[in-house]
Amino acid sequence: MLSQNELPQQLKLLLSHPQVLKVGQLVNGDLVYLQKACHSPEPFVSGINLAKFAKDCRVVPTAQCSLADLCALTLKKRLNKNVPEHISQAWEDMTLTEEQLNYAA
Repeated sequence: MLSQNELPQQLKLLLSHPQVLKVGQLVNGDLVYLQKACHSPEPFVSGINLAKFAKDCRVVPTAQCSLADLCALTLKKRLNKNVPEHISQAWEDMTLTEEQLNYAA
């Protein structure tokens, strides 16, 4: 898919739809990267940066915090970024493993 500079049409529609919010840490950079990588003429929009959102809601004093920090503060959970699913090249596979789905969630 993306390794071939392509994304499924339905995913491109989802990423370019202004009423579908895409939430994550520094997600707008990811959206720009994906749009350029698949040569989409439509911009991928409606990204919400979790750190900025947390700052705006006065959860954190500054938007300069990591996703792990946000998880610790709001969910009282540790986000382990050093798991095989995080660095796996298998994200290009058509079917994701249960571990990948759990990590993504």
